[in-house]
Amino acid sequence: MEPLVQNQHEQIKQENNYNLASLFERAIAFVIDLMLWLTVSSLIYQIIKASSVKTYLVFSILAFVLYVTIFTMGPLKTLGKFLLGIKVIDRKTKRNLSFGRALLRAIGYIINLFTAFIGFAFVLFSKKRLALEDLLAGSEVISTRQKTGSEMTLITIFGTALILGVAYFIYNNMIFNPYKAMKASAEKQLVKVAYLEELHKERYGVYTTDLRRLALISGDAVQFQRDMQQYFRPTDFKIGIREDGYYIEGRAKDNADPEKTSMVYFVK
Repeated sequence: MEPLVQNQHEQIKQENNYNLASLFERAIAFVIDLMLWLTVSSLIYQIIKASSVKTYLVFSILAFVLYVTIFTMGPLKTLGKFLLGIKVIDRKTKRNLSFGRALLRAIGYIINLFTAFIGFAFVLFSKKRLALEDLLAGSEVISTRQKTGSEMTLITIFGTALILGVAYFIYNNMIFNPYKAMKASAEKQLVKVAYLEELHKERYGVYTTDLRRLALISGDAVQFQRDMQQYFRPTDFKIGIREDGYYIEGRAKDNADPEKTSMVYFVK
């Protein structure tokens, strides 16, 4: 099996004759590294679970940057790249990356994670198959060993399935998510109900739990009732009042899938 640290003879040979890694090889290697990071991070979280979530997130992101930086600089490889037989090199010198360039590349990964992998899609439009992290670091990814036809077939199949799966996830959770949009609309409706509560308090000196009274002072009682029926399950909508405030809660529904619901709240 190929060692993580290659000897100088192998490195010089690759500098003079190499092939660029395919999109599928890069995608699979990245996901392997991502899964490794998530696994280790979850274990760390169990150890420091008393700490705040924000602290954990910052720590785990820094750990990922450190891991990618260390195992990208010099002759080292991350686990994913080692298993796929690919390596990152300096685009101009064709030699190993320096610490600074490896760090920039790791930062590029983080940018990709928080921008729905848009930077990774740059590979599709680049002759040198450069992703955002490569543009930042002045790097490119090469293949370090010959792969059999069967290996490339499996890599292509798994890589295609992986890319389609990620694209589907992004589309349904970041770009087009009708249920998320429905929940946002329900939250806006709660704000309208809260505004009507304030009008009721201003006119009558008290808050009310009666939705019919709120509908009447809305200016369009029929539309108000339609909106409430559209966004909430009637049996799960509640208003509670106190001397100095109130709380409103409802279960937002998805008309396309009645089984999907989520609680939304407004508290004063």
